[in-house]
Amino acid sequence: MTTLPYGLTIVTETASLTSTVALTYPQAGSSNEGPAEAGAALANRYLAFKSGSGLSSALIIRNLEDVGATLFAGAGRGGATVGFTAARESAAFVAPLLSTICSFEKWDVKEAQSLADTEAGKVNPEVRH
Repeated sequence: MTTLPYGLTIVTETASLTSTVALTYPQAGSSNEGPAEAGAALANRYLAFKSGSGLSSALIIRNLEDVGATLFAGAGRGGATVGFTAARESAAFVAPLLSTICSFEKWDVKEAQSLADTEAGKVNPEVRH
């Protein structure tokens, strides 16, 4: 396992037929949120694989799933992670989809906010707006 200075973690195993590509954001956890940013880490988790660089959410996910990739995204107190596991020969081909320039569509942001609000409400019903 190797973590590059800009946060990309590369996990390889010579005996494995798959590769896992994970982009980590060590300063993107809820412990780094200011008062006006409360809930941003959770909302960002739901923005993973959404529209960017002129590509729609459907196109990003379809390209990853077409090569058999299994997607994952997480956010916690200490940071956030987004990535996928795919066949070794396909991982490098679709890895750039993790680093698209954010250009979220309005509906992607509304959906992420709604999902984050629902999740927060399950933990603390007083959080729901």
